[in-house]
Amino acid sequence: MKRDPRDLLGEFRALAPQRPPIILQRWSIRRVALAAAMLAVTVIALYIGVQAVIPVGNLGASAPAAAPATR
Repeated sequence: MKRDPRDLLGEFRALAPQRPPIILQRWSIRRVALAAAMLAVTVIALYIGVQAVIPVGNLGASAPAAAPATR
């Protein structure tokens, strides 16, 4: 096909139906706000997920927790 001297791509494009051109997406206030909101939701979800996994008693402790005293 590469050696064929005809313009096959041009011929196929001529056979295709006409369509409106594709509009490029541009940055807008709405798009930036949506991206910022998605970033904030992701950060909050990650924070909550990490807090659910880390034990509360070991956050600032430098020594291991002692066993409860018995009476």
